[in-house]
Amino acid sequence: TLSQLLLKSAQLFIINVSLNDFLMVLPTLINSRAFSTFVSKQLDLPHNTLNKLLEFQLFDQSPASSGITQYHNSALTLNNNFRFQVWLLAIQLLELTPIVLGLP
Repeated sequence: TLSQLLLKSAQLFIINVSLNDFLMVLPTLINSRAFSTFVSKQLDLPHNTLNKLLEFQLFDQSPASSGITQYHNSALTLNNNFRFQVWLLAIQLLELTPIVLGLP
């Protein structure tokens, strides 16, 4: 069925990563349309405040109800042990994928 196909397609774009200050492995959505890298506010990670509010649009191109004011600076480790430093912009995300990695 169409719903099964969509579900399988979505799984192909989810990888597992870990953050240096979060003990769990987290499912992460790879999104080629995202302009940056994001983390869910629900994880309640230590954060920094941005100097300027970032406004952004949702997937359907509609404006978000509020802008981004916080980010989390962390090392991110992929399941192949590749590790890199990343700034994760803190926003509301689905519990299923608490991290979204945008591709350049």
